[in-house]
This record gives sequence, C-alpha cells and structure tokens, in this order.
Amino acid sequence: MAFRADGELRRITPRRPLLAAQRRDRFTGDSTLDDFVLLDVVGEPFVIAVVNRGGALFQERVATRRGKRLKGPGIGHSLSVRARSRAQTSNSPQMFTLDIHPLAAMRPTHDQDLPMSTFIDPVPQDVADPTTDYPANAFAFRYMLPALLKEPGRRLLEVGVGQGAALSVFTDSGFEVSGFDIDHACVLQTQNQALALGLDAERFTHGDLREPASYRSICTQGRFDGIVAMGVLPHIADKGSSLQNLLDLTEPGGQVFIEFRNLLFAMSTFNRFTHSLFMDQLLHEVSGPVRDAVNHELASRLRMDVPGSIARSADAGDDILETFDNPLTVPALFADAGFDDIRVHYFHYHAGMPYLQSEDPVAFRRADVALEDDSSGWRGMFLASAFVIHARRPTTSSSDAR
Repeated sequence: MAFRADGELRRITPRRPLLAAQRRDRFTGDSTLDDFVLLDVVGEPFVIAVVNRGGALFQERVATRRGKRLKGPGIGHSLSVRARSRAQTSNSPQMFTLDIHPLAAMRPTHDQDLPMSTFIDPVPQDVADPTTDYPANAFAFRYMLPALLKEPGRRLLEVGVGQGAALSVFTDSGFEVSGFDIDHACVLQTQNQALALGLDAERFTHGDLREPASYRSICTQGRFDGIVAMGVLPHIADKGSSLQNLLDLTEPGGQVFIEFRNLLFAMSTFNRFTHSLFMDQLLHEVSGPVRDAVNHELASRLRMDVPGSIARSADAGDDILETFDNPLTVPALFADAGFDDIRVHYFHYHAGMPYLQSEDPVAFRRADVALEDDSSGWRGMFLASAFVIHARRPTTSSSDAR
C-alpha cells in the first residue's frame, strides 16, 4: 500500500485480504522519511510501500518487525513496518514490498519468497468479494513478477495480448512490453490500451504463434528476456512446434511462463469432466465389460449435469479448440523443445467441487484465495484448474545459430 504526502491512502496491495490500515506517523524531510503503518489483518501480517513528500514511490526494501497482537473480532496479528528511503529523481510510481514475505520462515522457500521490491501486487484488494470475477491470472502474475525481476533483462513479450488487460501489470514494474494476438479486434483494443498508457502502439500487432512469419515485425530488436502466454497453448493442437517457436523468441537465459488448463483438476470436480477423465484417459484401454460397469457407477455418483454445456470441444475445430493438459507430462514437451530448468506452478484454486460454490459464496471465495498460497507442492495438481510452466532457454543451445 502507499500513502500520498498528505496522508491519503493511495493503494493497498496486500498478499491476503486486509481489514484495516492505519496511518501512525507523518513523513519527515524531502529526501528521507520515517513512517510507521499498522496493518490489522486476517490472521497474518502484510506488506506496505511508502511515498516521499513529492509522491514518488521508492524501490527500497523494507525492514520489518512484528507488532503486538491486536484484540478484536476477525483480527489476528498486526505488523508494524518502519521504512527509510533515499532520494530519487524519477517520478514514475513503483510499488515495493517486504524484503521477503513475513511468513517465509514458517514454510518452505519458493521463488515467490524471493525479494519483491519493485512490483505492484496484481491481485486486487476486493479479491475476497464473490460478486467480482475471480482474478485467476493475477495470481499467476504474482508468481511471475519476482522471477522476472530477479533477472536483469526487461524486454517482455506477451503472446495472446487479449484486450491489453495485463499491460499495466508489467509496465508498472518497468518492463518494455511487446505482444501479438491472433484476433485482430483484440490487437486494436490492446493498441488503444497501449496509447492510454503512453506506450508505442506499434509494439502490438497481429500474429499467430504457429506462423513465425506473422509476428516477425515485433522481433526487429532481437529476442525477448521474458515471454508470457496466458490462454494460448490450450487452443493449439500442435504444441510441440509452438513451443519451438517460443524457444526461438527467447533470449538465451531468458524465461517463459506458459499457461495450460489442468487435466487432473477433474479428479476433484465430481462432474462430467471427472467422468471423462476416467473413461477417456485412465480407463481407455480397459475391456468393454469393465468400462461399462465403471461408466454406470460414475454416472450414478457424479453431477453429470454440470457444467451445463461444453462450449468448446475438439470436434468444433481448431479455432475454438480448448484442451486440458496433464501437468505430469507437459514438462517433457518443453524439454523436447530445448528448454531447461522446467517448473510447474499451479493457480486458480478451487476449495471443493465448483458446483458447491453457490451454497456459501463468501466462504468458498475466501477458501479459494487462501489456497493460492499453497506450499505443499502437490495439492494444486488436483485443486487448481490451471498451471503455468516456468522454463528457461539455456544460455547456449543448438538454436542460437538461427
């Protein structure tokens, strides 16, 4: 969160839902400041950022100390944070957070716990409100940004820009973003969004990941330090060649973050996707009588009426193909394409069967959000409907000569 010089709350960017934020002291001096902010939160301490008298945010790691336990309904802990900044010349706002997450010592170390001193949390403040759309991609971006910012390069390519919704997420963190999309209308909307943000609209163009010639115009300055593709690979049948194209777009040592829909999530949906997983994937080679018995049993136990319709299927054609992929086998596709340091990160968690959400929307939304911080390493395999493959192009490879 940040305060203006006059004390007005500028932005709250907690890692979990915030109950209250209370200004304690005032800023002092033009080039340095001492400020205390008390965060009353649900169960855990949070993160702050501060501004100087001129209103510019600083890229300064924040030293923290645990505050006293507060008493009151719904309040678990508080965190008193003291920050001292140095003089800056740039007026462009940049958020910074704790040197590490305050609870890092209570769970295993992950990339998400790396220093996160220069990005604005993309997860909105009203994330726990079930009347709002679930910000699934924002949780994926929260994972990506620390990993990208850890490296020196700032040239970022977004494959599948959509309507430009993610532009500010990356540009606010200092990235030089380019992108392409197969949908001409989406490209136009992204170009308009780019202009509104003061960016060069020509850095966003029409392109099809399956056809390198279609996006050649944005590669004139070389390969990219980072590539993000959300909602693209699920619509491509030949994933191998597309991953090779992504490798060719990536600077040696650069990183890619590619989203897939999680096939194994069907294990916990208890609907017709569960039925399809068993019959089409797990038991597709089992004898007819056994399949018939299992099919009858599943049909009697599962909610075969949900989802209400399959809006996208392979039978409808490549334009609206939307596949589910196995997080246990997709990493091998990246290895075959030439990537290494391949990791799986799960996001868009569901606390129980999706059809139960309507019974208590508030409780389920809060449980979903809490699961996004899961550190077990395996629960997301069955509770998350999507995953990101985080991989790196080797610093030297056979593709470098291309």
